[in-house]
Amino acid sequence: MRRFAQIVVFYAATATGLAVANPWLRRLESLAKSRDYLSVRSEIKFNIAKQKLSAEEMKELRTFIYSTPEIGLDLSYQWDGVERMLTKGSASIFDRSLQVADMKSLKKDFRGAAQDYARIARQTKADLIALQNSGKSQAWGQARLFYSYVLHDLARALYGAGDYAGSLKVYEWIDISYPRFRTVLLEKMWAAIRSRNSPYAIGAWYSMRSPFFSEFMAPEEFLVALDALQTLCLTEEARKLYEEMKSINWGKSPTEAQFRRWVKKDYETLVLFNLASQKPSGELKDKANADRLNVYKELRRNFSKEYGDIVRSYGRLKAMGFVAQLPESQTQLQSLAPLEVRDSYFKRGLEVWPRTRGEYWLDEIGSHVYLGESQCR
Repeated sequence: MRRFAQIVVFYAATATGLAVANPWLRRLESLAKSRDYLSVRSEIKFNIAKQKLSAEEMKELRTFIYSTPEIGLDLSYQWDGVERMLTKGSASIFDRSLQVADMKSLKKDFRGAAQDYARIARQTKADLIALQNSGKSQAWGQARLFYSYVLHDLARALYGAGDYAGSLKVYEWIDISYPRFRTVLLEKMWAAIRSRNSPYAIGAWYSMRSPFFSEFMAPEEFLVALDALQTLCLTEEARKLYEEMKSINWGKSPTEAQFRRWVKKDYETLVLFNLASQKPSGELKDKANADRLNVYKELRRNFSKEYGDIVRSYGRLKAMGFVAQLPESQTQLQSLAPLEVRDSYFKRGLEVWPRTRGEYWLDEIGSHVYLGESQCR
């Protein structure tokens, strides 16, 4: 998994913006303030080699890139290599540690990788606490983002090692500001299912269906939700979800509306789509336009590939008659036990919101848990 590999190197910086006097860096900040992110991206991609920035200016630029995700997270992922090429530097200790952990994951040594990621996460958390106490808000925000990336790697490694309960616990630590949070919710559902914690899987599904995310739902997401509902014998809810899945029209040829829903499914693809939709301007207009078109073509290629997988997956799920084969004796749900008085939930650090209100709070996304009882007889 590609990540912000250099964040640990620079998050101790105290900068809160491009404070240095370099006119080119000031120009980047001005373009960003005017939301001309395509021009910012083009300047960094095509003009940086001409700037001959000092070490301090490179630090300022690095901070700017990672705190301006609107220029494309792909640029952030590539930055560590670009910077080493420009400065003829070597990878940091943290970079090398992450590379070792990544190689272990690639070789399916998930337990070893998990130990490495856990060690890096502990150090980063200690740095987070120190930065928070120091009042360095910009550096703290960057460290928090890196912490979420490492936790995501750790959760995946634990899952690969078969420690599903440990994986679920780590997924719960990942902050909602993480750019791949929707992916985290899906993977959290799998960890919950495998660790026999279906209420957490249903809760993650509920979070994914919130208005803060795209309406796009992949077959895999329906599959895990159906599995969680059936594990608790919530047959009627499972039937409704299955009918919803069958009602989705995935024809042989994708539509423009389906593409636009797909690009909104993750923050990374949405940022790239927004860049591809901007009108190029300035001295680098031609290069910016070429870059914009390449970004759009890459999005289209990825969508076409995923769309084919989606159509095949939906076909297989429908052919399974997923819920239709359940015994009719399970279709009538038993009554739930009476809910406790509200004060008892408060004492346990919980809150109660009637499901019929259809109300979502951003800071609660990812923390939903199904509190009903299993209906299995």
